[in-house]
Amino acid sequence: MKILKSISNLIPFTEYTQTVFLHLILFLVLSRYLSTTATLLGIAWSVIVWISFDISFHRMWSHGALKCTKTMEWIFSFINVFAGMKSAIDFCGPHIWHHKYSDTKKDTYWPTGVPIWKILTQHKSIYKNVNKTEMLKGCRHLFKNKAIKFFHNYYYAVFFLIHLVLAVYDPLLIIPIISMPVLLAYMINIPGGVLLQHTWGERITKDKSVNNRFLSFISFGLLCQHSNHHKHPSSHTFNTDKDSFDLIEFAIEKLMRYNLVWIPSK
Repeated sequence: MKILKSISNLIPFTEYTQTVFLHLILFLVLSRYLSTTATLLGIAWSVIVWISFDISFHRMWSHGALKCTKTMEWIFSFINVFAGMKSAIDFCGPHIWHHKYSDTKKDTYWPTGVPIWKILTQHKSIYKNVNKTEMLKGCRHLFKNKAIKFFHNYYYAVFFLIHLVLAVYDPLLIIPIISMPVLLAYMINIPGGVLLQHTWGERITKDKSVNNRFLSFISFGLLCQHSNHHKHPSSHTFNTDKDSFDLIEFAIEKLMRYNLVWIPSK
């Protein structure tokens, strides 16, 4: 692991993008050998992984819009490994910072003046104006959570073990079980969330976040009204104006029926 870490440090892109690049190559090389059934199951699993990720890492642990049972904390944390974005602390710190400094030079998603190619590749230089100590303070509420702490400390061990098990059993399964969720999460998070949802649509806040009902429609609700989210970050739904479909809200409501997640009292 230390050797891999040393090699990773020499590459000018973040560890997350390195994971995406690796699985993009695997997908391009091996996906032609997948059956139609495996491909469809991979798509379905990828959507499940993103729903889990958005509910927990994003709406619940970044913005406090939800709470869940201890069992669901472990389930969410394990499923989210397949998104390739590391731990809740690794995601929530930069995301909370993004909301604080959105569309400025300090932004971790699209710092002012940074070219698009550096955003798409998550070049390490986009973090040059970040105060890491201040960033970590933003997610200090997560440090004592046992599930979050475990997957923060052992993310790479778990991620590698899943790859190893699949490689031994059937290497092709890496594509629908890991590569496809990683790639879908990247497409929603970076080209979708960072670029499209900060450039194309209606602005209702002081930053550049936008609402776009067409984007929500063609993404089946995976990309919903983003400016609503920036205006009401602690809301469990992005569809605060009730004029679009938020697939994540739909999933949250289903989980709420069984008391697996709930909206915290104010």
